[in-house]
Amino acid sequence: VTIALFMAALYELSEDFTLSFIMFMLLGYYFQSLSTVRYYLALAVAIYSMRFVLRRDWPRFVVTVCLGALFHRSLLLVLVMYPLAQLRWRRWMYAGVGMLCVLSLFIREELLELVLRLYPTYADTAYLSGGTSLVAIARCVLVIAAILFIYRGKKGGHLIRWDRLYNDRVLYMSLICNMLALLLYTFGSFLPTVSRIAYYLTVTQLLAVPALVCRIPVTETFFLGKNRNLRTAVKSVIVAGCLVYFVMYMRGAAGPGVRILPYQTFLFHELPPMVSDRGGTP
Repeated sequence: VTIALFMAALYELSEDFTLSFIMFMLLGYYFQSLSTVRYYLALAVAIYSMRFVLRRDWPRFVVTVCLGALFHRSLLLVLVMYPLAQLRWRRWMYAGVGMLCVLSLFIREELLELVLRLYPTYADTAYLSGGTSLVAIARCVLVIAAILFIYRGKKGGHLIRWDRLYNDRVLYMSLICNMLALLLYTFGSFLPTVSRIAYYLTVTQLLAVPALVCRIPVTETFFLGKNRNLRTAVKSVIVAGCLVYFVMYMRGAAGPGVRILPYQTFLFHELPPMVSDRGGTP
């Protein structure tokens, strides 16, 4: 069911299903769904519900999210986050979010107590140590920068062509979601399992990155030769980056918190001894 929901969402919403599928497999979404089963079912429902958000079909969006929340109640957060990502943001909204981020630096204990009331199972566990991911932060920064670069303005005018960007609903929603995720990773690192909250926002990268590639003009360049274009080159770099991430991910795939491998693989770990110290076959 989890994979079916992911595939249905990517097939309908992605502008390049093949690239979205490659990212889905190499960035750990598929393999992690074998380990964190309930949460990734909720995450699949989240990305599936985007089809209703982009259509402004709010009744179906609410019903879909509420059904998914029966498996993991953290999914209820998208009832606020996804509609917020569809609003046309004004300067006062950016200023308000900035003030909230600064305020969070001074009321961390109160916010942590509130979270523990909502999730008492996190009390007295290792999750309270919080933490953040530099790789996740880098991915958010890259996506945000790429979207703003694609919709950059001309000299002497606006820095960003916000009207055109707002009409590109997939990229606009991805921009706001990744900005919110970046703020969560930066200012909410003290929260237990903050990554699970941010994943509801960063999962939009499966749609945003293929959309960004499709926005690149198909033109021949001097450096890439006559038979290659910039779009193909960028796609190749993205796939190569995903492969590197996959290798890094699989190096710890048998470790605590992941455990998607039942054994230590010879590719990333030393082989166990085949013969006992006393000789003979163990």
